[in-house]
Amino acid sequence: MSEEGRPSVATMRRYAWMNILTGFLVWGIALAGVSMMMPIMYGTISSDMGWSVTQTTSFMAIKSAVSAVGGLFAGGLIVKFGLKRVFVQSVVVVGVATLLLYFVRNLPVYYLLAALSGFASILSLIAVQVTLAKWYSASLGRMTGVAMLGGAAAGAIVPLATAYGLTHFGWHATSAFAGLVVLIFVTSAAIFLFRETPAAYGYTAEELDPGP
Repeated sequence: MSEEGRPSVATMRRYAWMNILTGFLVWGIALAGVSMMMPIMYGTISSDMGWSVTQTTSFMAIKSAVSAVGGLFAGGLIVKFGLKRVFVQSVVVVGVATLLLYFVRNLPVYYLLAALSGFASILSLIAVQVTLAKWYSASLGRMTGVAMLGGAAAGAIVPLATAYGLTHFGWHATSAFAGLVVLIFVTSAAIFLFRETPAAYGYTAEELDPGP
């Protein structure tokens, strides 16, 4: 602890990097990872379920539309319930919605899960962006870019992993496994690594990241 009873700057910067890691996992697994997985599975889903290509690919259209509308409510939800609560619960919903694809046998449930995933995804995305803005000042753009590298990592891993899952286990089990990954790894990071704001420790973003 410092003379003022606050954690040291080194400790605070470690907390900030924990948020970067959390953002990396959110972008890489819960957001980009799930979004990349679905188009790879569309052909198998359409064949297995007897749905048309349009019916099958409407999943992403519904998810995107709900995300666009959901973003309008993100600020109010964060103010009312708190940033961390919204963040953790939105990550959990993404994981559960992806996991529940295992039980899909009809289009209404398929579309409902798309809507839930879309709404939760935009909340988790905005929560990460708001958090980074609270922790970084001069290097906010660079640190946001580092967190977003999770999406690039997903691009290298998800297509291969999804193709393997489809070949050996089918799309239901592949979806369930992806949901479990979100629930175990991303939710754990959101609960245990995430730090909402440096103000809780008596610091500002400008103190921690003053720039040159």
